[in-house]
Amino acid sequence: MSDTTSVIDAAALVRAALGADDVPSGLASVDAPAPGRVVAVWRDDDLLAGLVTLEAIDRQVDAWRAALAVEVDERTTRGRDGLAGGRGCRGSRELVRRVTGAANTSVSRWLRLGRATQESTGLTGQPVPAPFPHVAAALGSGRINVDAALQIIDNLNPVRPVAGDAMVAVAEEQLVAACSAHEPGGV
Repeated sequence: MSDTTSVIDAAALVRAALGADDVPSGLASVDAPAPGRVVAVWRDDDLLAGLVTLEAIDRQVDAWRAALAVEVDERTTRGRDGLAGGRGCRGSRELVRRVTGAANTSVSRWLRLGRATQESTGLTGQPVPAPFPHVAAALGSGRINVDAALQIIDNLNPVRPVAGDAMVAVAEEQLVAACSAHEPGGV
């Protein structure tokens, strides 16, 4: 992934994941028909399977996007020679917004999610566990989505100073279990 200027055909990836590369004969004259036109002719079971597949993909995309945003943030903390400063941006949020076209609220969500679910390195080089390891595991395996993950994180973070790490870990584990799908990407 050294060429950051190449752009993938995301629509083609989604069509391939859904098995929607075979365009129905009535739509064959259109280069890339709108998704609504394609799925309108699917059988009910295929329609539901498509939703499950896309949700599984979306959950993985969210986990990776959060990891990438946090890494950009980490590399930006190196001052003027950091990633953002070297590209004419004031900070990591501005850089992530510029390269993704995302809104500031989205970037904030990605950073909040990433910081809460990623391990870090301590001052002496030892690994420091993620603040929310159960959320991290469930998110990484696709058993919860970003909305559930952030609800858990945003509701438990403020009580950590009062309840303590051990009680927050118990609550986190229970909340993740309550929100988790039995199968990755499933409900």
